[in-house]
Amino acid sequence: MTVRFSIETGPSPGAVGVIRLRSESGEDLFALLGCRQVSLGDARVRAVFDMDEMLVARPDERCVLLMPHGGRAVMRAVLERLLALGAKEDAPPASDLQAWLDDALARASSPLAVDLLLDQPRRWTEQGDSRGLADGTVLGCLLSPPVVVAVGAPNIGKSSLLNALAGRPAALAFDRPGTTRDAVGVLVDCAGLVVRWVDTPGFDGVGSARLIEDAVRSADLVLSCRDAASVEPGPDIACEVPVIDVVTRADRGSSDGGGLRTSALERSGLTDLVRAIRETLVPDAVLSDPRPWRFWESHVQ
Repeated sequence: MTVRFSIETGPSPGAVGVIRLRSESGEDLFALLGCRQVSLGDARVRAVFDMDEMLVARPDERCVLLMPHGGRAVMRAVLERLLALGAKEDAPPASDLQAWLDDALARASSPLAVDLLLDQPRRWTEQGDSRGLADGTVLGCLLSPPVVVAVGAPNIGKSSLLNALAGRPAALAFDRPGTTRDAVGVLVDCAGLVVRWVDTPGFDGVGSARLIEDAVRSADLVLSCRDAASVEPGPDIACEVPVIDVVTRADRGSSDGGGLRTSALERSGLTDLVRAIRETLVPDAVLSDPRPWRFWESHVQ
């Protein structure tokens, strides 16, 4: 049984979403959905996947229309279940694809997204999903900035590093312990990938520890920072996302403890750091993947 589906509603969320399913047999479609059949030419409310009631229509023998609540959470849940059950998604019709493309271009936060998005109509027209699809989860970072959280002891130059990368005073930076009292967030362009950089205060007790833990839980990437002159390693971060070890203020001393060496004062190591961040979050292998990208899926995530 081969089931294909497409999103029939446009990029602007509405009260009702429409998902079209097609197969050689309508019975196969209802078996996949786990609900009672609907007569040809009729529409009925059904509990689909035992997760939500929605209007289900059967315009012809080989087609079923699902009309769940149009909110992103419900649409996302339905699409994820369809994909998990082996259904294949088609690109929207050309006119709808252009609407999704215009929406994605308007929302894209990263310069790297533009050329990639503009090439998608050609890829979908020439290839479809016959060769599989590019990694939409990773490429979604080009549309919505991933969160990079910098953690470390007080007064080691985390804020100076952020200011140097941002090219402006995005965070307080004084040579006085504990200057950054709250988490500071700013958008930073890392080699064409725009990230939301969160500069956390240094560890100084329960209050800051809780704030840092909250920031790390929201992170897509963590930078474990330590001063070059310090013999102590960077903080041991318990998280499920990648961690890059960063040495700050490399101009003030030497360190043989490893890590990516940077100096905000001398602006050394900054290019290496932004490249490491971009490669970790959006690897070259994914960027250069010639297969189509389901870029519209980020709208329902």
